[in-house]
Amino acid sequence: PDVPEPGDDARAWSPSSEDGGHEWLVVEFPRPVRATGVRVVQSCGPGAIVRVEALADDKSTELFWRGRDERAYPTGESGVLELRFPASATWVKRLRLY
Repeated sequence: PDVPEPGDDARAWSPSSEDGGHEWLVVEFPRPVRATGVRVVQSCGPGAIVRVEALADDKSTELFWRGRDERAYPTGESGVLELRFPASATWVKRLRLY
């Protein structure tokens, strides 16, 4: 939400090196919820996310999605990966995006 225009922007996360292998980002939310979906806005290079999982306080994980994002995102535009799934087994406060 901090990046109003598509493109590489210092306010958005980006990998430490181009094509450097799988990296991940943990996002935390103010309140835990029983997750039924997630929406990720990708301001630069949409389509690179390959896995989304919840992180529990005990360090266990719940896999929400894994695969290839096959959407055809228009060049020069932000992309939105929107996933829907059955309600999470645990309360979710943190997600890890690969």
